[in-house]
This record gives sequence, C-alpha cells and structure tokens, in this order.
Amino acid sequence: MAGWHGAERRRPVGRSPGQVRGAGTRAVPGGSSAGEPGAPERVRAEPLLSVRTTLVLLTAAVIGVVAGVLAFLAGGPVAGAVLADLTAAGSSVPVLNGLVR
Repeated sequence: MAGWHGAERRRPVGRSPGQVRGAGTRAVPGGSSAGEPGAPERVRAEPLLSVRTTLVLLTAAVIGVVAGVLAFLAGGPVAGAVLADLTAAGSSVPVLNGLVR
C-alpha cells in the first residue's frame, strides 16, 4: 500500500491540488475560477474538428446517403445500397477537400 501513498506525496512542486491543470485546459495568469482569488481560469481547448473538416465530412455523408437511397430505390438489394453509400461518401471526401478552401 506504500506505493499508492508514495505517489500522492510526489505532487508537482509549487502547485496545490486545485491548481493542477486538467486535460484540455490551460491556465490564464491572473484569472480566477470558482470564486477563489488567484486561482487559474480554465479556458476551453481547441475544437476537435475545424469548420472546414466538418463541412467536408458532413457534405460527403449527405452525398453518400443520397447515393445509397437512390441505389435502393432503383431496385437494388440493401447490401448494394450500403456499398454505394460508402463508396460515394468515401470517394467524395478528396474531391470536396480540394473544392473547399
């Protein structure tokens, strides 16, 4: 049990447990958080996907769904419609990536 307590004692020097930065946040000097004077302010991290990437992927998904629905309505089997959906979506990503600046 000494290993667990030993890890607790090896806290970063100069910081209390409330001042340790969490994942995806960064401290802003001089800010305050939760009413504590002098505590670092938590700022949101960068978004996971950029607006451009989101636009390209959503447009590719719409193109894929339209192609899959049209393949199904043309009388093809469901597996063929799904294959058409995935093929259309996957092949449209590089084209859309080149078009969107």
